[in-house]
Amino acid sequence: AFIVIYEHAYTIQTNGKADIIVNISKCTHAGQLSVFIFVFFSGIYTIKSLVENDSVLIFYIKRFMKIYPMLLLSIIFVVILGAFVTTLPLKEYFLHSGTKAYIVNNILEIQNEHFLPGVFLEHENSGLNGSLWFITFQVRIYLIMGIFKSMHLFDEKLSGSIILLILMIWS
Repeated sequence: AFIVIYEHAYTIQTNGKADIIVNISKCTHAGQLSVFIFVFFSGIYTIKSLVENDSVLIFYIKRFMKIYPMLLLSIIFVVILGAFVTTLPLKEYFLHSGTKAYIVNNILEIQNEHFLPGVFLEHENSGLNGSLWFITFQVRIYLIMGIFKSMHLFDEKLSGSIILLILMIWS
């Protein structure tokens, strides 16, 4: 998490400097590298959880309870904070289709929305809560893993290992 914060410090600044990993590798940055490491270890523990649960439904309920309470709080928090900095009148901000899209799209996790009307328009990167892409990614992986479990593809160590490898490469 600290490495991602470190990388984002370079992302939001406007002076053109890059983090040390970009300077060394010329192809990736510290944030991306740390996300790869996190996905790898998270994937191992998630598959362990899936395999140990007898029911895919129980697995889905556990994943839902892990993600959605904080996701909802995060969305509400960002919308409320946006009200303090928007250039729009408050009534217009809260009734704006962009605010509704931000809330609905991010709750449904089908498509991320990173912009609120009138918020940070003067900044070159006016996107908000950029980490939502990762939650959407996790939700999709969990759905795929549940389908694979339902098809009994994790019953054999070899097929389970191959699926894990495919998911890691795909991600």
